[in-house]
Amino acid sequence: MATIHEVAREAGVSSATVSRVLTGSAQVRAETKARVMAAVERLGYRPNLVGRNLRKQETHMILVFLGTIVNSFFAKVIKGMEDVAEKNGYHILICTTYGERERELSYLGMLVNRLVDGALFLTTALTAEDINRLGESYPIVQCNEYVEGARVPFVSIDNELAGYAATRHLIQSGRRAIVHMTADAASSTSAARLHGYRRALADSGIPFDPALVLTGNYGYRNASRIMSAFLETGRQVDGLFAVSDRMAAGAAAACRLAGRRVPEDVAVVGFDNVDISYMVEPAITTISQSQYEMGATGMGLLLDRIAGRPVPQSVTIPHKLIVRQSAP
Repeated sequence: MATIHEVAREAGVSSATVSRVLTGSAQVRAETKARVMAAVERLGYRPNLVGRNLRKQETHMILVFLGTIVNSFFAKVIKGMEDVAEKNGYHILICTTYGERERELSYLGMLVNRLVDGALFLTTALTAEDINRLGESYPIVQCNEYVEGARVPFVSIDNELAGYAATRHLIQSGRRAIVHMTADAASSTSAARLHGYRRALADSGIPFDPALVLTGNYGYRNASRIMSAFLETGRQVDGLFAVSDRMAAGAAAACRLAGRRVPEDVAVVGFDNVDISYMVEPAITTISQSQYEMGATGMGLLLDRIAGRPVPQSVTIPHKLIVRQSAP
């Protein structure tokens, strides 16, 4: 492989002139530029971008932290991130961490060593102290999930208000014994949706019953098993609000297997408006949030931070209730 010195000899210029032509860092006469580019083409020279970027202290690479690739919710979020990144000359590197703090810290070594320019967290096992310490020195943004007490920008919907709207919809349709199916007690979004559920009950004069809060893992089969076990106890239930559409669909299937009609006997509301919500029968009433907008906004905030521009502490993405057959 040709070197920059060989290109310089071929073009009859200095190595510094070749560098200036390739980086566009200074004005070079058109004739000289043409000779250099012709030499580059003849010799098949490829510049060492890693070395150049390290010298400039920029790589145009962004780390995106993701707990798992199984959840289809994140596909459109990442698409929004990619589009904004590519429009601004950046690329993303997805880091699947499975909720393991040590794995996250290992990936963050790339940020500390200046091999990437910033990091976006869709989920994280880091503490607020971890994030605050990193945020003091490196551009970091939280997207979707956020850690309470972390003083870095974040993008999310108002999850408590969304949980309230989902539960309120069930109450307004005459449901009183409403199960809330949640997941990951450490998740800020799940906690906020639970608060919204409880507030809607309180505003309607319905006592909160902790026995009606069931905890799963966001999965269809897991939710089906949990709901089946609950129905076997003989407890009364006429409504269900789940923190994901996969859980809502699994719970609805368990109701039907137990001889409960959906929505006549048990009305079901999910969350996220992903494909399973409109592929199952009956289609799932759900809370919709713009995943693409969330990802695009998060990446925009991060690029502003990298550029040293001021950014807000938080951005709230709108949500809406999509009414379908499972809870008309």
